[in-house]
Amino acid sequence: VETARAKLLAVNRDSQICYQGQTHGHEGFLLTEIEAREILNNDGACAEVLFPYITADELLSSHPTRLIDEHEEVARGHEWRPVRYVIDFGDRNVHEAAVFAAPFARVKALVLPDRQKAAGEEEERNKEKSGTGNHHHQAFLARWWQLSYSRQELLTKLKPLSRFVSCPQVTKRPVFEFVSTLIRPNAALMAFAFDDDYSFGILQSVAHWDWL
Repeated sequence: VETARAKLLAVNRDSQICYQGQTHGHEGFLLTEIEAREILNNDGACAEVLFPYITADELLSSHPTRLIDEHEEVARGHEWRPVRYVIDFGDRNVHEAAVFAAPFARVKALVLPDRQKAAGEEEERNKEKSGTGNHHHQAFLARWWQLSYSRQELLTKLKPLSRFVSCPQVTKRPVFEFVSTLIRPNAALMAFAFDDDYSFGILQSVAHWDWL
């Protein structure tokens, strides 16, 4: 089939619907369930910056991490337990982030030193190149308390929704699943800002499968 003269569809090019998940950039932003529960038990306000975190492996596993409706949970008699949490201060400045004492202290102790080191090494490399070069790590250091890529545009799109459609970036066949918007998607996942069954049906359809 000749496709050289095929036109780009504006509805796809400018959809602002499909996004990559979050890139945390440092393990210091991630907590086990036990660590997160300990922080939340001591300071419930930290729920504003602590979120369940799901990867592609977990989405496709036989025991996926997903949020069950509260009534369904009671009816089924199952307890929902996330595998891990992520500390996400969003676009808060350093003073606003510091209000959440325990998460902020953890990030300051674990993330800040490594970002300072990486930025210093990057600066030395740039000096050897007469000032030219990459300023990637220096940018991360300037906002060291924030995730490398928190995908704020995605989160804004998800805010009015109760769930979104997600699919792993790397997969032999497209497997889509609804995920609660209370869960942060990892960068290994693509997130589609749809919460309706119709859109899910199109994404999971044979036509879309063949196109992929």
